[in-house]
Amino acid sequence: MQCKPCTECYKHTAPLFYPKSSSTYQSIDCESETCKALATIATNCSATKKCEFLSLYADESVSTGIVSTETITLGDRVLPNIVFGCSFTNDGVFQPTCGGIVGLGGGD
Repeated sequence: MQCKPCTECYKHTAPLFYPKSSSTYQSIDCESETCKALATIATNCSATKKCEFLSLYADESVSTGIVSTETITLGDRVLPNIVFGCSFTNDGVFQPTCGGIVGLGGGD
């Protein structure tokens, strides 16, 4: 998901997600089990010990940022601690009505 401040973002009609305005947003520590479990994407430890990611997709889109958690609401369901990538740099084939990419894996 594109997050503010975004250093390289595609044109997007909705506002960017601003982590500092959320009371439930948390960045993931690079030594956490969650960060270590992300072996399928490139992760790195930032100078501030945050779990950074680099995701490359089949259509050659790329996204980099911080692995984070947030509470999201879908309809009447509240889902706490959902892991997502808070992206600050994005490039690729994006529609202006899309706020990010959902990767569900290539297997069953």
